[in-house]
Parts: sequence; structure tokens; C-alpha cells
Amino acid sequence: MRALFAAMSLCLLATASCGSAGNEAPKPNVSPRAADAGVAADAGPPPGYVRYTTSAVTVAPGTSTQWIQWVAAPFDHDVDVADVQGKQSFGGHHALLTSMKEMKSVGTQVAWQDSNFASAQFLGGIGGEGGNSLEKLPPPAVSRLPKGRAIAIMTHYLNAGSTPLEGTSQLDVRYADPSPSDVVASLFTNTSVSFQVPAQGSLHVDLKCAVKQDVSLLMFANHMHQWGTAVSTSVVDSTGTRTVIKDDPAWDPEWTTNPNFTKFTVAAPYVLHAGDTLTTSCDWSNTTASPLSFPTEMCVFVAHYLGSSDLTCVGGTFMAL
Repeated sequence: MRALFAAMSLCLLATASCGSAGNEAPKPNVSPRAADAGVAADAGPPPGYVRYTTSAVTVAPGTSTQWIQWVAAPFDHDVDVADVQGKQSFGGHHALLTSMKEMKSVGTQVAWQDSNFASAQFLGGIGGEGGNSLEKLPPPAVSRLPKGRAIAIMTHYLNAGSTPLEGTSQLDVRYADPSPSDVVASLFTNTSVSFQVPAQGSLHVDLKCAVKQDVSLLMFANHMHQWGTAVSTSVVDSTGTRTVIKDDPAWDPEWTTNPNFTKFTVAAPYVLHAGDTLTTSCDWSNTTASPLSFPTEMCVFVAHYLGSSDLTCVGGTFMAL
């Protein structure tokens, strides 16, 4: 999406299709397909891909909802996620492939809760109704699904209309055997879920994160929704020097589902050092008659870094997931 992926975890995340991986894809434990309502039928997944389709959920007018559905049992060995494709029905914001420590029966779908952050690892996904794949990791970086973790899809829908809609998501996933040349990457986010933009008003927030360990970033972007006007992320190092690393002074809502990532290589990542302070600053202009809060609006810095477990800073608290 972490809160999005971690929020996004949210969106984001929030969030993260993956780079090239090993050779022949292993045979996964695949669940029966769920209801296809809301996603148009086609010829099936591409060769070498496994298809997962979520059950339909009803999204009330003027609301934003997030869900998690368990779609397959765990593998008995580690696998790489080589590619994620897919699509969402009308109102889709993102669909993210996740692995979950928490085990539930295949087909179980529940509303996403903040407590799920501690169980989820984000592996790839798509953004929006058109099914845009999130950008690839720079090779040879890959996302890895550890053995013994359940496979689930985290979804987010926005209904800006006046009538209920049914939301469904479909992901086609290509798995691959791990290769000695792979470099594992995971998600890093800086976000908050406690802000509120007043009705017919504006808001500015600064989300400060005290970095607790070195974090080597491969690619990163800011994330907001349609009422965002500007967002910038900066770093203050141990000498007090401030560096702006991602500046979007005029937020484009297109970036909500098509992030404008800044990218680095595995050989030369952008390194956040332990002791640095990362700050993401967001501005909104709310033209509606109701206050806006998470997840209808978001303020997220989302990145992929070299490491085997997701990291997040939520409301200023740095933690590993």
C-alpha cells in the first residue's frame, strides 16, 4: 500500500511490482477463483502466471474502503515475485499482493485494519481501474515471498459517485525460483493516519521520522490523492544539513496511481543513515463539504530499499514489520 501500503502500504502505497528474477516458475498452491463480478472476463492469465481474483465488496457512495483477502496457502519454500499484472473494477485505487504471517482460510476477506500492518509484507501490485502495474525494481533487485506465509491481496476502492458500487480486483502473478544473483528489496514508508483536512479548508502537515538504521533506497515517490496540492520530502543529516530528495510543488492527481518515482541502482542507492530525520510535508485544499481523513486522503513517502523485511514510520514511530 504500511500504514498504505503502510498506509499504503498503503497506497502503498504503496507500495510495487517487482524486477526480474530466476528461471522456471515453481508450481504454487493456488486457491479456487473467487467471484469475478465487476472485472470483465478474458482469456485467462498469461502463460506462466497464476490468477487471483477477489470477492466483490460493496462500496457506499462518498466512501473509501480497504480490504484484505486471503487467496492462497503458503509455499513450502521461498519464491521470488517476478511480475504482477492485473486490473480493478470501477472505483479501484490499488490492489497489492501481500504475504501474511496471520493465517486464515483461503477466501476469507475482511476490512483492512491498522493491526494488519504487523503481519503484512507487500510484494507487488497494480494501481487503479486501468490496471497500471507499479514500477519495476531495478535489476537484480526482487521481492521475495518467504515460505510459510499466506498469500493475500490488499485492495482499496474509492466511490466518488452517488450510488453504491461493487469493487473487485484481479492479479496475475508470475513466480520464479530464487537465484544467487538476486538482491532482495522491501518496502519503506513514512506516513500518518491521524490528520484531518477541514471541510472547505486547507491543511499543512510535517511528518518527521527519526531514522533508526541505515536504509539504502532504490526508488521512491511521494503519495497523495486528489485534494493534495503539494508534497515534499527532505532529509536532515547529523550535521544539520537539509537536503530535499523528492519535491512535488504542484501535485498531479495522476501520480496517485502512476507514481513519479525517482530511481537509483543497486550498486549506488540513496542511503538514509541512522540518526537522519526524514520529513514528508503535505498540503491539501478540501473543496468538499466534509472533512477529509485517511484513507480518503493520504500523505506518504513510499520507497523500496535493500532489505528483507518492510520498514515504516507511522506518526513518527520507526518500526520493522
